[in-house]
Amino acid sequence: RDSMFTLGGGDAQIRLTQVSAQRDIEQLRAELTREQRARELAERDAATANEQVREQRLELARLRDELQTVRAESETAKINLARLEGAKSAEDDRRNSEAREQQRRASEANLRQALGKYGTLRDTSRGLQLLLPEAIWAGPRAATLSSRAAASLEPLAALLATNPDYQILIESYTDSRGDEVTLQQLTQERARQLSDRFQAAGVEANRIQANGMGASNPLANNNTVAGRAKNRRIEIIIVPMPVRSAANQ
Repeated sequence: RDSMFTLGGGDAQIRLTQVSAQRDIEQLRAELTREQRARELAERDAATANEQVREQRLELARLRDELQTVRAESETAKINLARLEGAKSAEDDRRNSEAREQQRRASEANLRQALGKYGTLRDTSRGLQLLLPEAIWAGPRAATLSSRAAASLEPLAALLATNPDYQILIESYTDSRGDEVTLQQLTQERARQLSDRFQAAGVEANRIQANGMGASNPLANNNTVAGRAKNRRIEIIIVPMPVRSAANQ
């Protein structure tokens, strides 16, 4: 009977052990299930995150491509705009040039007509030439204007002052009677006298160039009275200034 009781007690212990083991197994299984669930959730979250990252990368690449396209289109638009503005500016310059040229021609026609009152006028390779006779001087070797010429040159000077688009070259010549240095000084003083007269009437000094030419470039034979008289002269060359575009003004 004692053996049976003892055996019975051992069975109970075994049962308790089995119950405990079964409980541990169930706990482990439950923990394993939780871990598996957590792993599945983590894997799902990771997959979702990877998909989001992939989509974000694709979106980033798309936006970069779109930005590059917009930049290229913007650059093309800028180039086209610059071309259009350049073409418009060139066309404006062309029209302005044509208008200025028409005005210059009309002004030149009026100037020619007015200049003809003061001396012999002709076209030369250097520009429009006005030839003034020696009678404007008080004498063949004088560097002062005659009283009559002084009065008649006033309107000529005013005419040149009101036509600012022309350079004025004054060249004074004389005959060959006398020494070269004296003749050079005479013609230089005559040229200066006319330059001063023109400036006093309002012609800008930077538009005038006055040169004494001495006995150079004779028009006639210096061995005759008539020839020498013809060689004693003033040539005024009137040269149009280069037309400047609006961009260079």
